[in-house]
Amino acid sequence: MRKAKLWMLAAPLLAFPAAAGAQGVPVLPRFALFGGATVATSDCLVPLPEGCNPVEQTAGGTTFHQVGWGASGEFDPLHSRAVALGIVGDVSEQYPQGNIETNQVTALFGPQLSTHVIPRVVPFAHVLFGVAHGQTTAAGAVTGLAQPATASVFAAALGGGVDVKIFGALWFRVVQADYLHANFAPDHRTRFRISTGLVLRFP
Repeated sequence: MRKAKLWMLAAPLLAFPAAAGAQGVPVLPRFALFGGATVATSDCLVPLPEGCNPVEQTAGGTTFHQVGWGASGEFDPLHSRAVALGIVGDVSEQYPQGNIETNQVTALFGPQLSTHVIPRVVPFAHVLFGVAHGQTTAAGAVTGLAQPATASVFAAALGGGVDVKIFGALWFRVVQADYLHANFAPDHRTRFRISTGLVLRFP
């Protein structure tokens, strides 16, 4: 009987370290909203000094960059503690650059894996699928186009990044790097996208 009483007294003390260890891992917020700047890198499928030519297609190519904006929303249905498998919707747009105006918009969706083992730091990785819409317009008489050339193609992104907490619900996305596949042949194909900006994380 005395041993039973001792075990009843000792059980909470023995359980406390394990509970404290579990509580030491913070719960990831259920929602995350990102907004910031993006830079996309693409390959011209036609090499011209002025830029990409949507009419002529020849061998070779050059590389060009576009700047723009990006936004995404993440939802973690399980409200996980250390590792979360969330659902992400991602939208971005890159604007015309140079003598040939090339504009593209991507809308992607897919799973994202995040971890919160390190305090105030959330690394993440994702694979996203969706659609990219591009429009190319010649400036001047480089191509002789009377109307803009537009196309919508399949797009996919494989990548990840790191968020660092500033204070409260405000976080800073140090970097998000994606291999972004969007082939706008015969004009250009997009290969990479880099993003940075602010994140709001809340329950």
